[in-house]
Amino acid sequence: MGTHCVSCHEFTAVDHDLLPLTNVCLQCHEEQNMTGVSFPADVHTDTACVNCHNPHEEEPFPDCTQCHGEGGGLHTETGHVECTSCHIPHSDAEVRETCESCHVDKEEHYIPVNCAACHSFTG
Repeated sequence: MGTHCVSCHEFTAVDHDLLPLTNVCLQCHEEQNMTGVSFPADVHTDTACVNCHNPHEEEPFPDCTQCHGEGGGLHTETGHVECTSCHIPHSDAEVRETCESCHVDKEEHYIPVNCAACHSFTG
């Protein structure tokens, strides 16, 4: 971690709670382009970067199972994908588009719903 504490935290008062400054992550990580990102049913509308990413870890990538303990399901049992292979948190792609990125050989059903309406992700 080559970043100094004051790059993210404000130290203006002794009794300050040392929380990171608002939206400070995107000042350096603007390539994440969070503009237009939406989560299903607006579940994560109040989610900040640090709710999933721990900036104090060597590998600050999220462990989805901290909040989504029921994780796993059919696709992870085979060991060929991780949560973020299908659930892309920084993308506003529709579920159908996400599924079809790997399942291109599946025939078109001509039904205007997403794959999850009929296919279970949990087995």
